[in-house]
Amino acid sequence: MEGRDFAGAFLQHYGVKGMKWGVHKKRVDREPPSEDARRVGNIHSRVGTQKTTKMLSNSELEDAIKRMNLEQQYSRLSGGRDKTKMQKAAKFVSELLITGGKQTVQQTATNEMKNQVQQVLKNK
Repeated sequence: MEGRDFAGAFLQHYGVKGMKWGVHKKRVDREPPSEDARRVGNIHSRVGTQKTTKMLSNSELEDAIKRMNLEQQYSRLSGGRDKTKMQKAAKFVSELLITGGKQTVQQTATNEMKNQVQQVLKNK
């Protein structure tokens, strides 16, 4: 097989034609954000570019704080990331204890059977 045919047989291109490396396509959200979320997002973007909250009015700042508090409360109440991390940790520890317990029982049973067999052999 020639070198050119060999490469053509195995090299394939899986990208999108004209796509640049490291550039991602814009993802479409499933649902558009609510009016409150959009308004607070605009406030966040202004704060991010201005690097200060002094440029915001009191009502804009209150809206942003209220929205952030509501999002935190919702996350806490609906079982946010902290709860799932705790559940995963608890599951890991319980599986670890169960596995360790099974191994200990097996070793103890094996040792006891060896002792019983040795006792029987000594008595004969």
